[in-house]
Amino acid sequence: MIKVRYMLHIYQVLVGCLLGLVLVSGLQAAVPNLSSSFKPESFQSLIDQKTASIIVFSASYCAHCPAVVRSLTKQSRRMAKPPRLIVVMADELPSPADKKSIYNDIDHLLVFEGNEMAIRHAVNPTWRGLTPFVVLVGKDGRVSFFNGQPPGSDLQAWLSQQAR
Repeated sequence: MIKVRYMLHIYQVLVGCLLGLVLVSGLQAAVPNLSSSFKPESFQSLIDQKTASIIVFSASYCAHCPAVVRSLTKQSRRMAKPPRLIVVMADELPSPADKKSIYNDIDHLLVFEGNEMAIRHAVNPTWRGLTPFVVLVGKDGRVSFFNGQPPGSDLQAWLSQQAR
């Protein structure tokens, strides 16, 4: 009788562990894996694609970045054909929970790979690394840089121009 109870207890523990693994893997599967590396040459590659894009350079320690990402997502998604929204993390990828709550509606999530100063210089030689740093890339390949969220009038003018 004791042996049966012991075996039942082991079975319950194993089933509990298995269910836990299934739940954790399900949560990770629910969040699309859109992440890849961002190297010094990556920025020019994005510009060369001549696709309207909003690129937000962020960091895990940036208190204002999630709000900027949400605001830009909301404003750009009002368009019939919204620009691509890309978030580039300077330090590390966000947790799965943050990916789901903050970055769920973006198109691509990238993370710096390599020398941070070289990457920043490739993006804009005057960028000192403050985040959020927003880059608007037009269909024509022209870029506009902003420390923080672009002013509403500048963003609306850019969005209107990309809609043409």
